[in-house]
Amino acid sequence: MSKLWSVIAALFRGIVKALTLVRQAALALLTAVVLLALFGAFNPTVQPFPARALLELAPSGALVDQLSYRDPFSELLDPDGSPPETLLRELIGAVDAAANDPAIAAMVLRTERMSGADTSKILELGDALLRFRASGKAIIASADYYNQGQYLLASHADRILLHQLGEVAIDSVRAQRSYFADLLERLKIDVHLFRAGEYKDAAEPLVRSTMSDNSRQQLLRLVDQRWELISARIAANRSLPRGALDDLLINLESKLDAAAGSAALLAERSGLVDAVAGRIGLDQQLDDWSNQLPAAPADGWPLVGVAQYSARLRSQQSASGAVITVVTAAGEILDGEQSAGAIGGDSSAAQLLALLDETPQAVVLRIDSPGGSALASELIREALDELRQAGIPVVVSMGSTAASGGYWIATGADHVVAQPSTLTGSIGVFGLLPTAQRGFEALGINYQQVSSSPAAPSYHPQQSLSPAAARLIQSGVDSLYQRFLSLVAEARQQPLETIAELAGGRVWSGSDAHALGLVDQLGDLNTAIQAAAERAGLSDYRVDYDSPELTVWEQLAVAVNEQLRIALRGTDALASLRQLMAPALPGAALSSATQLYNSFNDPHGRYLLCTLCSDD
Repeated sequence: MSKLWSVIAALFRGIVKALTLVRQAALALLTAVVLLALFGAFNPTVQPFPARALLELAPSGALVDQLSYRDPFSELLDPDGSPPETLLRELIGAVDAAANDPAIAAMVLRTERMSGADTSKILELGDALLRFRASGKAIIASADYYNQGQYLLASHADRILLHQLGEVAIDSVRAQRSYFADLLERLKIDVHLFRAGEYKDAAEPLVRSTMSDNSRQQLLRLVDQRWELISARIAANRSLPRGALDDLLINLESKLDAAAGSAALLAERSGLVDAVAGRIGLDQQLDDWSNQLPAAPADGWPLVGVAQYSARLRSQQSASGAVITVVTAAGEILDGEQSAGAIGGDSSAAQLLALLDETPQAVVLRIDSPGGSALASELIREALDELRQAGIPVVVSMGSTAASGGYWIATGADHVVAQPSTLTGSIGVFGLLPTAQRGFEALGINYQQVSSSPAAPSYHPQQSLSPAAARLIQSGVDSLYQRFLSLVAEARQQPLETIAELAGGRVWSGSDAHALGLVDQLGDLNTAIQAAAERAGLSDYRVDYDSPELTVWEQLAVAVNEQLRIALRGTDALASLRQLMAPALPGAALSSATQLYNSFNDPHGRYLLCTLCSDD
């Protein structure tokens, strides 16, 4: 018996010793990676820049005004491996700089990995491509396939190539929503909606089974305006007659039959692309095109990516002179502290107030947000007002969306610039409270309470909402709506009655908003920067982009992630690690549910949110 226990004891000692060795090895590996990360951070690799090259513009993922903070280890384990977002201003900055840079001879545009880009962002980047061409430099686009957004960007090129089995998928502009009232009724959940503004339809999907007439009316106008912008730009870029895309969509079946069912041939015959070929043929055409450029090198043109080119531009930037600081507020407006990619009432306000110590000559706030928490929106507006009180001019640049809470924030600026396709306005307020008394009772769960003040309004999800509580909530929503109207009327210097006619939760395009006096000027971020310079009386200045600071641990995680990528590059270890960790990665359903839950975190349950103001 004693021998058996000795064997068991020896076995356990062996297991403990093995685990200790594994732990020590893991700690040693982690220490080595951290040291490598720190060494790499202080000794960045500098890639040599060629004397003459082609700029390769290849956006990946969604075009955004601000990169979302993403757990770097999750990014490391992403099987795709390509960035989920591309910073729009970096692309535009690289294109504009390259237009006047003798080291850049021309541009190669690749759109395959671009996804989720809003029309306004594509058009803003497209304007930069047109400026590049106006400098006398050519652009060629090549892809196996173009969806509508990808093709809209590619249409700004001098020449467009398409794979012979590909297509140009033009499908107009649509807006769609799902409605959940019937589902909630089956679950015996009552949703109490309080709103100010007959067009404020953000929460309609929770209380209706179909689209309201007001919602349908404004959605139809917005999609028609957006389609007009897209079709007109493509027609102008490709020298097509106005209405050419509408004709293609209406007669698509017969035109496709005439092209023997080949979507690529149809695109060529319709003037959408210049050449169709296989992959080898496309590469050959690209080589032939580049070899015809002036002073083409005998061994072919080197390609320079935007990241490498932007790093070169940053190294050449002067750190002296007058400063215009650009701050980005992108994503839903949420209460408290938020990471990049969302707007936090506390964190974003603190970021703006910190500029009081840096004293820039002017501030440009780039807003790309459908709104969100009313309290968070007000905190950020107050911060803008503090900057103005300190004598710092503040200009707002509206991105794809600056609606509801996004527009509330914009009332704190001296000057507001929007793009024609920006979605803005949505001046309205809503409150939302669910109760599930009927559902709990159906399960045999009954709720009762006693109170020292029985007449006082109260709310609990297991009890029906009392009329007194409902009146109290509606009163708060109405009061906040009047506050919204007053802020807009004061900022736009218009009578309250005039603003009330434009409000009601109605969403306007940037073009309409400009015509109605809700914004001051149409233009892009550069337009807003120039307006800020004029207000500050500057003719010579530099632009600084102020980004939210990462915590020490976030910085360390990013550095470790980069060193792991370098260490594992070219090996099977990274793929094995991804496969091993795949079951632990969060599913899409959990992520969506969490995002939905986090969207409604205003401490008072009052929201300035436009749910239809989302990307195409």
